Amino acid sequence: MPRAQGEEFVEVVVTNNGVSNTPVLVPVTPQLPGIFVLSGFAAAQHVTTTIPRPAARGEASAYCTGLGVVSNPPATGAQALNNPLSEMPVLPTVSVGGVQVGAIFGGLAPGFVGLYQVNFLVPQDAPGGTVNVTVTLNGVSSAAAPFAVAP
Repeated sequence: MPRAQGEEFVEVVVTNNGVSNTPVLVPVTPQLPGIFVLSGFAAAQHVTTTIPRPAARGEASAYCTGLGVVSNPPATGAQALNNPLSEMPVLPTVSVGGVQVGAIFGGLAPGFVGLYQVNFLVPQDAPGGTVNVTVTLNGVSSAAAPFAVAP
């Protein structure tokens, strides 16, 4: 893999039941947003294990990874606390069906290890139905994830 001057990489190996993959070089970046997908939809407070409940305008959250530093970071491998919260110093923007909105909270989800929660308000002018949602931080965007919005 070609490297730019000063670019850092780490070697990642996953071992499952004693079987390891071939090492993969992964670039180290300050952030690389990703949205978790569950049962084909963005993992959010509006998704049960199998059926999405469409988000109403004025509510929503998405569960993410790769959003960088937070205040009050927990110890490595420890759950994020509810008090004090581990908040992002800069909030991401969210695109819901192509309509941009600022997040109202971004940080580690309390009770989880390494899971980010991004709270935002589905805009009044966002289209209903299944739309794409993306999270952008410092000019770096996640891949689009399907997201259910109430009609």
